[in-house]
Amino acid sequence: MNIKFKNVNFTLFSSYFIWFISVLCLLFQFLLQFSSGMMTNQLMDTFHLTAARAGFLAGSYYHIYVLLQTPAGFLTDRLGPKNLLSYGCIICCIGCLTFASAKSFLLAEVGRIMMGGGLSFAFVGMVFVTATVLPANVFSLMMGVAETFAIFGTLICELYLAVYLETIGWRTFIAISGLVALFLSLLSWYFLPGNKQQDNSEEVARQKLSLNEVFSQLGDLFLNPVAWANGIYAGFMFAILTTFHGLWAQPFLVEAYHLSEVTSAHYTSLMLLGALFGFPISGWIGGIIYETRYLLSASSLLNAILLFSVLSFTTMSHTVLAGILILIGFFTGPYILCYSIAHNIVPAGSKSTSIGFTNTLAVVTAPMMQPLVGYLLDVISGPKHHTVLDFQLALGVIPLCLLVGSILACFLPTAKKSVRT
Repeated sequence: MNIKFKNVNFTLFSSYFIWFISVLCLLFQFLLQFSSGMMTNQLMDTFHLTAARAGFLAGSYYHIYVLLQTPAGFLTDRLGPKNLLSYGCIICCIGCLTFASAKSFLLAEVGRIMMGGGLSFAFVGMVFVTATVLPANVFSLMMGVAETFAIFGTLICELYLAVYLETIGWRTFIAISGLVALFLSLLSWYFLPGNKQQDNSEEVARQKLSLNEVFSQLGDLFLNPVAWANGIYAGFMFAILTTFHGLWAQPFLVEAYHLSEVTSAHYTSLMLLGALFGFPISGWIGGIIYETRYLLSASSLLNAILLFSVLSFTTMSHTVLAGILILIGFFTGPYILCYSIAHNIVPAGSKSTSIGFTNTLAVVTAPMMQPLVGYLLDVISGPKHHTVLDFQLALGVIPLCLLVGSILACFLPTAKKSVRT
């Protein structure tokens, strides 16, 4: 089977190879994003930082990434993934080397911002490549597979990176990351399809829009209630991994289920294990059923019930707890269909912009909901030791958001892609 483009033909094998290169960029982005928390103590010692300043330094990567998601989509629509991923990885490489050699907090901050800014094109670029290089009927499935690779990389990061950082130090790790970014830049430049290789037909790719048309479509997107509902739903579902799994699950399990720090970390990772299966299966199901809104609504509702059970019934056996945590991760998978919906609700020429907008709403939940739960804990219990009830009341905001997400999903269009757009 050949995938035809203007001036170039891709065999099915080479199409998947090109897609895999874009997925490698996404994997690298996840690695640098999730490694920041593991370097916090070393960064505090190196730059003599308070906890607040260390958190700001580590989080600056994430903040710039969120801010650039919608612009990344707009630029990908106009310039294509080859230029943006290759140049973006070069910027990331410079940022890594700057960060690794920094002697002051300010220079380290500049390097961290360049790292996040350079890789802000990774996700949108991967989605663009998936939509334009692979057959249309596998779009949802391969989005799920790509997310699975990213989650698997995160799981490996959690299990092994901390020891690796202790052995070689954060500066060496970041310097090696810079070399990896350079390698990914070369791969993207030589193998990803360029701007001139994109077909001008609406079936395959994007239209060349004037700036007035671009801003007009951006305005339509911002005023589109479906786009907002779709992005907010994705954010509420993704909060399970960023807010509950990423920050508060471990201290809650220690307090409520009397697990050790190490054991609670292993139990928390079970949600990622469930997500490893949930993403590709959800992508596959989303490609064969039409009314995907029911799948989205049911998964959000089930996760609300499961998470409420974990928070409330703290006398359950640890075996049952492990099974529920796996199911929570599994039922997070359908959120990946939100990117198919984002791809379908806008005309050619602004599809990556729509995906970037959706991803902005999805990832912004972390810097919003993580401190919200912390704030609620402080309001409920003050500076004293947090009890099980304190955690239950504060973390209860997540299942409430999931219930709202279940309602929002009822108003979303299908994620099924019957034709290439």
